[in-house]
Amino acid sequence: MHVVTLILLLPFYGNQGFSGAALAENLLFIQIFLAPTLTWNDGAWSISAEWYAYLLFPFIVIPLLDRTGRMTAVRMIGLCLASPAVLIINAGTGNIAVGPIVLARALPEFLAGMPLYHCFVSNWLVGRWRSDATCLSFLAMIVCVAEIPNTEIPIIALLAALLLCCAHNRGNVAPLLHAGPILLLGKISYSLYMFQAPAFFCHPRNSLAGYCYEPGRTRRTDGRPIVRDGRPYFCLY
Repeated sequence: MHVVTLILLLPFYGNQGFSGAALAENLLFIQIFLAPTLTWNDGAWSISAEWYAYLLFPFIVIPLLDRTGRMTAVRMIGLCLASPAVLIINAGTGNIAVGPIVLARALPEFLAGMPLYHCFVSNWLVGRWRSDATCLSFLAMIVCVAEIPNTEIPIIALLAALLLCCAHNRGNVAPLLHAGPILLLGKISYSLYMFQAPAFFCHPRNSLAGYCYEPGRTRRTDGRPIVRDGRPYFCLY
C-alpha cells in the first residue's frame, strides 16, 4: 500500500516536499531520522516509527522482565509514562511525526500492549468492561478530551480502556461491532489511512500547495493555508 501510494504521488515530483531524496527516504523508511518535515506519503511516518520500534522492542523489554509479574508491570507502566513525558518536554507536544524522538511516541504503545493483553486474558474487572454504559462513557470521554489541545497521550490511554470494553462487551455494542459495514471499515481502515495523501493533494484546492508539519499545531480552525514565501502550505497534523 505504501509503494502504491508513492506511485500515485509521482505526478507531484519536484514540488515542495516531493524531492528525489525524500522519495528514497520514504522507500527505505528512514524519513523520521532524515526528513525535517513530512514528505511524500506523510502518513508513512507511522510505518517508519513502527519498523524501528519492532527492532528495538526485544532489547527494551528483556531488561524489564522480572520473576514477579507485578514488578514487570510496574516497570513497563513506568516506562510508558516516562517516554511521553520526555517527548512532551523536548517537543512540547505528544503529536509529533518527525525526528528520532518519534520513537518515544511509538515504543510505549508497544509496551502498553503487553499489560493490556494480560488484563484481557485474566478478565481483570471484566464485569465492568462488559457494560454498554462503560463503553459509551469511555467513548464520550475520548470525544470530549479530543477537543482539548495537546491531549494525545490521555486519548491513547482512554483508547486502551475502550479496547477492553469492546473486547469484553456482552451487551449491544458487540453486535454493532460485528455488523458488515463496520467489519468492512476495519478491513480497509489502514488502506484509507495510507491513501489520504493522494486524496488530499488531488483535491483542486490543495494540488498546488505544499504541506508542513508543525509541532504543537494539531488542527486548523479556519481551513485556510499558511502562506510562506508566497506559497500556500496546509498542515496535515
